[in-house]
Amino acid sequence: MPTKIRSIVLLSAVLLSAAMLGGCGGTTSTSDSGGGDSDTTTTMSTQGSVALFLTDAPADPDAFSAVNVRLTRVELIPEDDGDPVLVREDSPITVDLLDLTHEAIPLSYREGVPEGEYCAITLTVESLELVLTAGGTAEPELPAGGTLTLRPEDCFTVEADGVSHVQVDLDVGRSIEVEDGEYSLRPVFYVDIIRDGDESRLVRMDGEIADYDEAAQRVLLCGSMPILRADHDGAYAGCAWIQVTPETGFFDNVNHGGTPRALAEIFDPANIGQSTTVAGVVEGFGHGYLDLDVPPGHFPPPGECKLWHPQRPAGQQPPPEPCESLMETAPTDTVVIDHDGRILLDRRGLVNVDAVAVELGSFLRVDGDVADPVIDDMFTMDVHPGEPVDASEPLPVQLQPAPAGGNGTRLVSKSGVPLVAGDLDSGESVSVDGILATSPDLTYLRSALVIVDDTLASLERLSGTVLSFDDTSATVATATAEDNPCADAPGDVLVKLDDETSYLTVTITDTDSTTSAGGELAADQRVDIYGECTVGGTFHASQVVIIDDERTP
Repeated sequence: MPTKIRSIVLLSAVLLSAAMLGGCGGTTSTSDSGGGDSDTTTTMSTQGSVALFLTDAPADPDAFSAVNVRLTRVELIPEDDGDPVLVREDSPITVDLLDLTHEAIPLSYREGVPEGEYCAITLTVESLELVLTAGGTAEPELPAGGTLTLRPEDCFTVEADGVSHVQVDLDVGRSIEVEDGEYSLRPVFYVDIIRDGDESRLVRMDGEIADYDEAAQRVLLCGSMPILRADHDGAYAGCAWIQVTPETGFFDNVNHGGTPRALAEIFDPANIGQSTTVAGVVEGFGHGYLDLDVPPGHFPPPGECKLWHPQRPAGQQPPPEPCESLMETAPTDTVVIDHDGRILLDRRGLVNVDAVAVELGSFLRVDGDVADPVIDDMFTMDVHPGEPVDASEPLPVQLQPAPAGGNGTRLVSKSGVPLVAGDLDSGESVSVDGILATSPDLTYLRSALVIVDDTLASLERLSGTVLSFDDTSATVATATAEDNPCADAPGDVLVKLDDETSYLTVTITDTDSTTSAGGELAADQRVDIYGECTVGGTFHASQVVIIDDERTP
C-alpha cells in the first residue's frame, strides 16, 4: 500500500469499529421455501444503500504540509427534515485532506437507508489541525461548534435495492482564511451526486486479494469497503470487484521490486491474501441492500457462526461451524453471521471498479509539481513539504516501459482519463506511486502510477465587499493589497460575470454552518471570487463564494 509518514488514521480501518443506530424499514412475508423448511422468509425491501466517498480540492502546499481533520459523525438528512439517517458516529477518524487532492477514498457504504429524497449531509468535525510548512501548527476555531451542513444543488434519491453514489469534496484551500497571522475556517464544501461518472474522482482502495475470476478478468479486493447497516450494532469490512482491463497496469513489490508485470500474473493463487492497493474508476455497484432476514431457529448457537448464501432459502443454508474456520474459508458471494445475527464477514462485491493500477505490496506515494518535463523515460518533480521523500533537489521519476503482456507506468488525470508523457508540463501538480531505486550515480522514483491534476488551473482569489452588481458584472471593494490580485494596492475591482460563473453560499450562524450550491449577490455582501485578471484590471469570475456570517459579534 502507498504509505505517508503522517499522523493519519485510515478511514477504512477505523470505520470498522463505528457504532450504528436505527432500525429496519423492510416488510416481511412468510412463504414455503420448497427446501423442507416452511419458515423461510422473503423480504419486500423499502431500503437501498448510499456509497459515500471523500475527496478534497487542492490547498497551497507552500502554506501547509498537512491538514488533519477529525470527523466524529456523518448523517443524511431527508427531504422533509425527518429523522436523519446515521452514516457513522463514535470512533473519530482523522484524515489528512492533502492526501485526497488527486483522488477519493471510500468513507462509507451505508446499507439499509429508507427509500426517498435526501437533501443534505451533516458532518460533525471535532478538530482541524493545520501543519504549517514554515513550522508549527495552528488549530482554527470551528464555526458552529463543528456542525457543518452540506446541501447539494439537487436532492438525491435512494431507491429500494438501489445505490446512490455520493462524493463529498472538502475544499480546504478555499475554506481557510489568514488575517494578521490568525487562521479561521469558513467551510467551503461540495456534494456531488455521481450519476454518469463524469464528476467522480479516481478512487483509491486498500485491501487484500481474497478471490479471483480469471475468466471474467476480475479480482475480489476485501477489507476495502467500510459497511454500515441500520440493523447492526457495529460496522464491518466489505469487498469490491476489481475489473482488470487491457489498460490496467499491474505492479509487484512483493516479488519483483515494484516493476510492471504481465496482467495474467494478477491471477496467480499466491497473490491471495496479499495487501494490495487499487486505483481505478467506479463503474457500478453489485448490490443495493442485503435483506438478511434469518428466521427463528436458523441462527447458529452461541460461540459458532453460520455461512449464509443470500440467494438461498433458509432451509438450504449450511450448518453452523466454528467462526474462525468460516472466516478463513467463506466463498465469494456469501456472508458469515454469528449467534446474534451480526455480519462478521461479507464476501459480496459491493462496488465494481475498473482498475487503472493494481499495486501488490507497499509503494511510496509522493506529491509534488513537475520541474522538468519528460526526456527519454524520466521527468523531475519538486517534492512538496512533508512527503516521505526529503528532496532538496528535484526528484527524478522514471516512467517504466510496458512488459510483454502488460502495461508500464500508468499516467492519468484525477478522473482516470489516460494521458501521455507530453502532458507532464512544468508546474503541473502530480501524485506519484512508486519505489525508490538507486543506480551508481542516481537515486530516483520508479513509478507505477502518476496522477496529474489537470483541473488545477492557477485561479486567483479576489476577496472583498460587493458595492454594486447587475446580471453581467459587479464592483467589489478590497481592503488590502493581498485581497486584490489585479493590483499592488487595495481598491475597487470590476468583476465580469457570465453564464459559466458558478455560485456557492456559506452561511455561518452561532449553531450551524451550511454550504449550499447557488446564491444571489447583494450589496455589502462579503465574497471570495475565484478567476483571473484580464487586460485592464478586470477580474473574470469562475466561481463566486458568498460568505453570509450571521454569528453574534
